Formats: sequence, structure tokens, C-alpha cells
Amino acid sequence: MKYFILEGRNVVEVPYMEDAMMAFLNPGSRVIARTVVGEVTVSTVFLIFDHSMGTAGPPILFETMCFAGGESAARDHMQRYSTYDEAVSGHNTVVDLIHHQVSQSEDATTDIMLKLAALREQP
Repeated sequence: MKYFILEGRNVVEVPYMEDAMMAFLNPGSRVIARTVVGEVTVSTVFLIFDHSMGTAGPPILFETMCFAGGESAARDHMQRYSTYDEAVSGHNTVVDLIHHQVSQSEDATTDIMLKLAALREQP
């Protein structure tokens, strides 16, 4: 298994799990963005190891998840990315969608989760 740390916006492979774990224990080194919109929290983080599960392509090292009303909405929305810039862009896309949905709906949390589920199904 390969392990990684972030140096600024750059992903750097490290030889030992301990090196990555030291970075993992420092939330400032792995939280890319966290935005609260109404009852929904959007969190984007750096993962210290490749989550591509052996599939072809670049390592998957970033993840955006949504939490609604104190409950994990991960079953409704989670996105993963290979690069820092993709992670920031993905985070902003989800936040923009939530802002739009909140302004359009009285039952925003339910509607948001439905929209996020549809977003995840897009190629």
C-alpha cells in the first residue's frame, strides 16, 4: 500500500505509514474545506492512502461527504477525487447546489439529499 501526505496543494508519496499517520493526526493537514449551509455540512478531506481499491488510473486521495441534521448523509452523497484542485472544485459544486436548493425549497434537507444522490449518479 502507498501512503501520501499533502505539502501545500501537492501530494507527496511517503515511504512509511507512520509518516502519513503523523499528518493524519493533524486535522489542519487534511481538511481541505468545510462549509455549513443550513442543516447540511459539506466536508472535503485528504485521505492518506489510495482509495481507488486497485482500479486502473490515478490514486484517489480526496473525499467530499455531506452530513445533514447531525446525521451522516454519506449513503446519499460522497465523491472522491485524485487531485487537490478536483477536490476543491467538487466541494464548491456541492456547496453551490445546496445553496441553490435551500433558496428554492421549504423542505431543503430532503430535497438536497435527493439532488446530491442524482449528482453522484452522473458520470
